Amino acid sequence: FLVIDHHGPGYVGYFQAYATRQADGSWSPPVNMGPTINTSANEEAPFLHPDTRTLYFMSDGHPGLGGYDLFLTRVENGAWTSPKNLGYPINTEAHEGAIVVSLDGRTAYYTTDENTPKGQSVDLDIYTFELDPSIQPSAVTYAQVQVRDAVHKRPLAGVLASLIAEDSEQVWQFRTDEQGKVLAVLPGGTDYQLRLDKAGYLFHSERFELTDSVDRDNPFLLAVDLEPITSPATHLVRQPIVLKNIRFASGSADLLPSSIHELERLQRLLQEHPNLRIRINGHTNNVGTEAANQRLSEARAKAVYDYLVANQIAADRLEYRGFGESQPIADNDTAEGRRQNRRTEFEVLE
Repeated sequence: FLVIDHHGPGYVGYFQAYATRQADGSWSPPVNMGPTINTSANEEAPFLHPDTRTLYFMSDGHPGLGGYDLFLTRVENGAWTSPKNLGYPINTEAHEGAIVVSLDGRTAYYTTDENTPKGQSVDLDIYTFELDPSIQPSAVTYAQVQVRDAVHKRPLAGVLASLIAEDSEQVWQFRTDEQGKVLAVLPGGTDYQLRLDKAGYLFHSERFELTDSVDRDNPFLLAVDLEPITSPATHLVRQPIVLKNIRFASGSADLLPSSIHELERLQRLLQEHPNLRIRINGHTNNVGTEAANQRLSEARAKAVYDYLVANQIAADRLEYRGFGESQPIADNDTAEGRRQNRRTEFEVLE
């Protein structure tokens, strides 16, 4: 998603427009953002904050204090709000523009010609200020991921990292660089699925829960080793792969709709590697009786098994097993630990 200022046929001055990235990597034609934002005068220098919901821009068409003033608009209920003037002393009777807001949303930088004597050529100065909470963007954090080959412990370039916002199904995609790294900004207000994929390797999944709170000062720093699918057993002791985005209704083996992306990835992996055999493992935390947890873990593992069989994966390539609460990977005394222990895995069978 890209916001630009644009000068097109049939329009006086510059106006705000947006374009979207197409599946082939190209950009769509610019689309006018409409009369809520654009006037018959000029709207320029748009800055879309990484929260993807807050747009700052300069305009000499909306009511202001002088020449160009700085404004902001936000997405609310799927539409942009009426632009809000950032007010004095940021805006003056001179021209203010080209605003940039920091990732944490607290600091802004902009230009002004306020100090240019009348009758002389424009002399722009750069100013900075701390944003009042009322004009700050939504909170964001970021994830930095380092990906390596699990056998050789070398950085893996070209790994496809996909971020899916669970509330909107919006997808962002990135590729790791030569150091095997990728940096992604995560706006708050929703939860995210992160998927790491590279041909010849088992995929990896993470989930970021940002619906309730965002800690700007504590980003997600992940170090992930991807396992080669055909790696000789002498080089690698295979570990079960946790399917972090397969989720069930509480106390139930009913798959939640948000699980579909992960299920499709597992299905696709098996279709692309017809000799691969796996076992699906179900685990629970220690809430409830041991017998009930054993039954629940088996039912959840079988739910994944049944999905794969129903989608043309041969049953003789699959096994499933429930382990109940017998194999915790975290402390059951905390909510986070119990969340980690409540998991579904798959394991490659040699």
